[in-house]
Amino acid sequence: MMIPFIEKPLKDVTLVEVQGLVDRSVGESLHLDYKAAFALTTREDQKEFLKDVSAFANSQGGLLIYGIEEEKDAQGKNTGLPKRILGVPVPNADQLTQQIENYLRDGIEERLPRYELNFIPVGTTGSLILIRVPWSMRSPHMVKLGADRLFKRIIGGCQNMSVGQIRDSVLQTQSITEGVEAFIKSRVDKLRARSGDTFLTVHVVPLQRERSILPMHGFTFEQLALNIGGNGLPQGLGLNIRYTLEGYKVSQDLSDRQPHHCLIFRDGSCEYRDTTAFSEPNDTRGKSFYRQSFEQQLFRQVTAALNLYSGGYAQLPAIVAVTLIRANDFVLYGSYRPYKVEEDICRIDPVLITELTPDVKPLLRPVCDMVSNVFGLSRAESYKLDGIYVGYAR
Repeated sequence: MMIPFIEKPLKDVTLVEVQGLVDRSVGESLHLDYKAAFALTTREDQKEFLKDVSAFANSQGGLLIYGIEEEKDAQGKNTGLPKRILGVPVPNADQLTQQIENYLRDGIEERLPRYELNFIPVGTTGSLILIRVPWSMRSPHMVKLGADRLFKRIIGGCQNMSVGQIRDSVLQTQSITEGVEAFIKSRVDKLRARSGDTFLTVHVVPLQRERSILPMHGFTFEQLALNIGGNGLPQGLGLNIRYTLEGYKVSQDLSDRQPHHCLIFRDGSCEYRDTTAFSEPNDTRGKSFYRQSFEQQLFRQVTAALNLYSGGYAQLPAIVAVTLIRANDFVLYGSYRPYKVEEDICRIDPVLITELTPDVKPLLRPVCDMVSNVFGLSRAESYKLDGIYVGYAR
């Protein structure tokens, strides 16, 4: 069984949907845990809470639901089957949210890149507390409260991670990263084979690709997809939208050879194909690359793609990768050192985005620096040495 309600943001889950788990007798699993009560009063309460959360992050992710009573067996032990919704006291949701955030920040090493929290009122008796914890690219995470411990999720609870499990966790992360990079390379090779022009690609790919299946239909998603594509493509272009075998495409025209497109894959990956930063020779200049145009377009594209994550359709962390195709013999426009690019394909080292932010510029500085390296500069001059983005003088 997968994590319940994974297809929608946790904030949109309703009491009726949770009641459906009870009505269908959906039992606990590797991805689902019921708790009758919630407390952070004692040290043991705090340790138990951190253990449950970190165990999901160290495993395959999951959902904690506080406020559901379980069925009992003949010995009075919990069976893992939901009996009824009780709710737990939540006098002040904002205050409890802050308290939970503080414990997760200070009690787990290293910090969880992402989790979701929702309070669902249950009559006048209290609320359900839902906490969804995705698998973490930064796993294994350690509980720091008391003796430092590492935990892994099992059906019905948690267990200490062995040395072998810790090693497997690290190797799993490496394997997933390699798989994402192979996907990006295959897409770049496919686009290059389709067209003989010069262009670049920006890929924003979630590491949990197999669990981020998009609905791919409905007015709400179509509007989101149009927003992701329209905001990520050059401004002022007429946009066409259509479904494809890979997913959902927003483009300048309906061909597969258009200068600009955004392709949203069914697994939550986003691909932008863009030519705006490149200028072919004319009477006044040779092959030129416009770094200001590139950076502004990059920021728009990544910001637009992250709408999938803020909307709950895909889960962080995600890799951002830029590739320049047929950039050989191009020079940086306006540079006092007009070095020609020698490589036909320039694969920029990807960066990892682990949490949502309103400003992606600081996160993308390594990408901009490396693109500047391609054209013979030591760094992106649009950033100050302290990492603040200041742009280029007009």
